[in-house]
Amino acid sequence: MSSRSTEGFSGTVAGVNARLAAVAARNGGPFTAAQAYQAGYRPADVRRLLAHGTWQPLGRSVYMDAALLRCCIHDPARRHAVEVAAVLLQLRGAGSAAVGSRESAARLLKLSFLTEPSAQVRLTRGSGHADGRLVRRAALPAHHVSRAYEVSITSGARTIVDLARELPFRDAVVLADSALRRGATTREQLAEVLRDCWTWRGIRAAGRVVDFADPRAESALESLSRVGFHEKQLSPPDLQCWIAEDWQWLTRVDFLWWKQRTIAEGDGRFKYDGRVDVYAEKRLRERLEDLGFQVVPFGWRDVTEDLDGLVDRLRRAFARGEAVALAPSVRISRTGPTPWASEPNDRWLASS
Repeated sequence: MSSRSTEGFSGTVAGVNARLAAVAARNGGPFTAAQAYQAGYRPADVRRLLAHGTWQPLGRSVYMDAALLRCCIHDPARRHAVEVAAVLLQLRGAGSAAVGSRESAARLLKLSFLTEPSAQVRLTRGSGHADGRLVRRAALPAHHVSRAYEVSITSGARTIVDLARELPFRDAVVLADSALRRGATTREQLAEVLRDCWTWRGIRAAGRVVDFADPRAESALESLSRVGFHEKQLSPPDLQCWIAEDWQWLTRVDFLWWKQRTIAEGDGRFKYDGRVDVYAEKRLRERLEDLGFQVVPFGWRDVTEDLDGLVDRLRRAFARGEAVALAPSVRISRTGPTPWASEPNDRWLASS
């Protein structure tokens, strides 16, 4: 159940010989003083390279080639992977092997967070010392472990279950939707980890998150909106439906309530050909309304500060939508431009 590995560091650079470069690549970038000595460096060489800034210290007797470290500046996930790798090197020999976990694993998997997590490295180990904050102790079956950037981390499924046991529901849903959308895990893998950890604290909360997760949510705003609609007891919308007129594609919408003929668009942005064109969006909205749809645009502020107001607008749109029929030329698909629904719209909506 391993997640796809992400390419790590490799090659020889000016500040590291070929032997040490290979070791560093296997480590995820950093290396220890002992590894440098084994690669042919003397203590005096290490001191000189550190003094000249060729090597950068990352912890007690853990270093990295400064040129490679600078390559991480525009890749937060890779930079955090280096931090995780450095801490893992420092912990070697102190009990069982540790792996990056929780927020650290989610960072390396490039999952979406509702709120930016702490930059602190988070680890889990099967046995040995655990301080409850940096390092936690918990069972780590082999199928709960993966690699990213050449660093050992919890698998996508285990990462989501661990975080969903602790985080608020909405934060966990944002992460779970992101993991499913990015292919970091599958529903089957999540179900397996839930079974493996069924006696753990918070596992019921994690189960609720897994049940609610939907890979069709394409952003944190869409995930948070789904939670808000659920909490306000709106009927569940369908996501990412394609709409056409006379078999010609018009747009793909964030949320669609079929029977209420209502569309909700996060950030007010319709998806048509990737361009940002306010006038085109206005015309598209007018065309959808002419076809019988109710269109409700919304943004972050609506969801985070005025959810009641947004829900009220949606309920009023539902009432209007239920009183009208869509134009006979409308076609709707869940899966893309084809296959389109060929049945009369009212009949198809009622059966969906």
